[in-house]
Amino acid sequence: MKNNLKLLTFIPFLLVSLSCSTSSNQSFSSEQKTGESESLSFDDTLPEECEEEHTLEDDEYRLVLPTYQNLNRRYYEVYIKYNDNYFTADSTKFNKDLALLSYGQSIISEFVSEETTFYQRFGFDNPFFCSDYRIIPNPDTLGYNFAHKTIGEENIIAICIRGFGYGQEWANNFMLGDEGNHEGFNSRINEVMTSLTSYVNNASYSNKDIKFWITGYSRGGAIANMLAQRILKDEFYGVDESKMYAYTFEAPRGLTKENALPYKSVFNIVNKADVVPMVAPQEYGLYRCGIDVEIYKDNVRELLHRYDHGIILPKFTYMKDWFDSEEQIASGLMNLLLRPVDKDESYSMHTRELFAENYQGTIIFLMELFNRLSNRELNLIIDALKNNIISILFNEDALYETIYPILENNGYHYPSSDVKHHCRQIIKMIKGPAVNVKYTLLNQNLQLMITNHYPDINYILLKNL
Repeated sequence: MKNNLKLLTFIPFLLVSLSCSTSSNQSFSSEQKTGESESLSFDDTLPEECEEEHTLEDDEYRLVLPTYQNLNRRYYEVYIKYNDNYFTADSTKFNKDLALLSYGQSIISEFVSEETTFYQRFGFDNPFFCSDYRIIPNPDTLGYNFAHKTIGEENIIAICIRGFGYGQEWANNFMLGDEGNHEGFNSRINEVMTSLTSYVNNASYSNKDIKFWITGYSRGGAIANMLAQRILKDEFYGVDESKMYAYTFEAPRGLTKENALPYKSVFNIVNKADVVPMVAPQEYGLYRCGIDVEIYKDNVRELLHRYDHGIILPKFTYMKDWFDSEEQIASGLMNLLLRPVDKDESYSMHTRELFAENYQGTIIFLMELFNRLSNRELNLIIDALKNNIISILFNEDALYETIYPILENNGYHYPSSDVKHHCRQIIKMIKGPAVNVKYTLLNQNLQLMITNHYPDINYILLKNL
């Protein structure tokens, strides 16, 4: 995830800092209203989750959540519980305990050893991990795993889609295509279904009733959502909603409206202040199936303080006429990016077709590149851009001449024609969609938006649902 954050930090800098100097004359009223984090007074009381040394019970699993802000702690430790009754209860009723368990499973999905331990601890056997776990992630890979447990006369098949530690795989998020389901996500569903059918047949699990437990976080959540839809439609399994337990977290959208049926046993946990679940936008005709469960709370800062003194959300910058609260930042950003560009549609991304034609390839290129760069190499590029900001403003040749030598000198040998093309598209983005994204919006609220995608934040929101 840290590599992905490098890119999230760089792209807004590249697009917005190049255009901010020309946008000051536009009508845009901005006022600051800082969040309460700066004025909180921390006492010596231990956070609620860590009041004393915890003795691990047989039905518990110790989970260490990835954290964005290392302020007063190096990690965030929680304990999640398991019970067989989760899978005998009505699957169409949202179960917060099962949601927390599913959350925990989805968070550890990048680690084969920890996922295996997780399964073993709760009595799941026959774990299967796809071959993509054994190679360096790229835009065409997908990590997923299965496990099994017999409860009474039924087989429970656990399916978890990797949502962390997937490096260049993250670029697949932006491979939308111009029609149908999300092209990047959809391209791997058939493989998962084939592997799942083999897994079920080889172990003769089909001789009993089957229930599915499906989980995933972020990109993994989007594919888990689409997979649940495919299984519910698949005649081979004959599974109805009563046998589906699907819980996704901060999942992007990937299904066409006709496929995004409101299944009562597919729950998508969504933080409204997180921009990831808004991608791809509904304006592109993409949706999630099932039911969205919103976990954002207006008193989020108070909740974070209560649970862990180390979690302090970044300052919120209020922007008059654009958004009045933190939960509106992500939707405000999407609205700005999706505004039509009057001068030339080839500069715009307000429709899915225009995005696929104009910017999809360039954004995927940037994703792949910056997941390969080291921090030193990334800083070289950022420093070069800062030092040449005036000369490269709206100038694709100057942008190319700034970036290409650095890539070449550090062993990244891309065809010069490809890099020139992507520089041209970056400049078009600056002149088009990015010109609407004010520097204040991204620079002062970017960290807040990123933090709201992190597991420690969303665990506490889910815990307090």
